[in-house]
Amino acid sequence: MRTFSLAEKKFIGTSALILFCLLFFAFFEESSQLSGVLQGFIIGIVFFLVIPLAYCRMVLREPLSNMGWQRGEGIFGFFWPLLSVAIAFAGIFFLTWQFPAFAEAYTFPVAVETNFLWFVLYELFMVPFIVLIYESFFRGLVQMLWLQALGAWAILVQAALFTGLVYVSDGFTWETQDRERDIASAQAAWNVACGMLCNPDIGLVVLDEINIALKLHYLQVEQVIGALRNRPPMQHVVLTGRAAPDALIAYADTVTEMRPVKHAFEAGIQAQKGVEL
Repeated sequence: MRTFSLAEKKFIGTSALILFCLLFFAFFEESSQLSGVLQGFIIGIVFFLVIPLAYCRMVLREPLSNMGWQRGEGIFGFFWPLLSVAIAFAGIFFLTWQFPAFAEAYTFPVAVETNFLWFVLYELFMVPFIVLIYESFFRGLVQMLWLQALGAWAILVQAALFTGLVYVSDGFTWETQDRERDIASAQAAWNVACGMLCNPDIGLVVLDEINIALKLHYLQVEQVIGALRNRPPMQHVVLTGRAAPDALIAYADTVTEMRPVKHAFEAGIQAQKGVEL
């Protein structure tokens, strides 16, 4: 029976750990009992930071410097991360300001979208978190500990793994708990709305936050505009929500853009049934 060398055992064990962590994070089923963002944060910390560091020290019994964790000069250790965060913040702010398509894809919670201070805090928190995860797992565990023998090619491998993870898991965003279920729920609600849009006895129909469903592609703008075209002549319809599609704006008779001056949410008052939901 062939025996594996210590280096081969290290390669096989590290390969299995990396594959397990990536698959677990990419296909993790979120619970509806806890915020999806918080769950993603906890899973990221455990599988991309704690487990790799524990594996290096407790299983391989190697110093963390083999993963790039070492004490450096304080001024450079503070300056370069701060500069990286500032550049990332400026880049994201520019893209969301100049390119509406990017702003739609880069989804924020309501508090972040409507409050510049929350936006700043969000970026100052999320960007370093992603950088920490990347440096610990992809550069430290994958590039330096697992594929060190490949030299410069290891950079391409770890970059490909990181890109693939972001693609499969839909990025580090505020993700839905179950997209298929949400689409089905939106379609069911739309079917009810279609019944109202066909009823000549109803003079006013309010489709609250339907623009969000269109933004997330739970509904198709063509089907909504088609139903609006075929409604009774004297029926009025109000569609609300941010990020209305351009085609819907072009079709509408009246378009209003609102900005928050003061909101109860900022004072800690949560959404209330019958008002916000």
